[in-house]
Amino acid sequence: MQLDINHKNENNAIHGFIYNKEFEVVDSKTSKSEALITLQYEETQLTKGFPYTYKVQLVYTLSKNGLTLTVVIMNTDSKTFPFTIGWHPYFISEDLYHSTVKFDCTKKVVLGDRMITTGTDDYLNQDHLQIEGKKLDDCFILNSDKIHFRTPAYDLEIASSSKDTYLQLYTPPKENVIAIEPTTGISDSFNNNIGLQTLEPESSYTVKWDLILERKS
Repeated sequence: MQLDINHKNENNAIHGFIYNKEFEVVDSKTSKSEALITLQYEETQLTKGFPYTYKVQLVYTLSKNGLTLTVVIMNTDSKTFPFTIGWHPYFISEDLYHSTVKFDCTKKVVLGDRMITTGTDDYLNQDHLQIEGKKLDDCFILNSDKIHFRTPAYDLEIASSSKDTYLQLYTPPKENVIAIEPTTGISDSFNNNIGLQTLEPESSYTVKWDLILERKS
């Protein structure tokens, strides 16, 4: 199984199959306590590198205290297929230098020159990762389903429903912005099997990420 290269600088394929797909709105609801919208993409063609058909639904639920993203994958094919899921949200801090990310981890993914997984290494579990001036593009294997992002203006907790949880941290070339990406697998999982799952025909898989926001006065 081989994917088209879409990241020429590193000569690899990143972000999976649906990062650039157009979704349609299939449902929306509002109440006094929350607002919900459901987006759906259906793949009916056997694409190069992933010759299967499937549906993906994204359910965003916005409430006073935060946001929940529920992802549902449905196998509409006649064959079982392998998969992992990742979410790529960016967060703004008024002072990223003095912001921190806290997570429980004793293993870190080792990435090669092309940012493809070459193995894992021991990681000294820290009380928190002080971002300071670090340029991050790192992946961690978590022991917990929770990630905490603390900034001078707000605290954010990201909780996952997945039993296998991984974290990608990335600081883009833009001031006071960081990507905190919860995933169910890591790069090159089709080959290294880390986090890789399979979904049988006519079956579905659901993962939920809860973002709980607490503003500081």
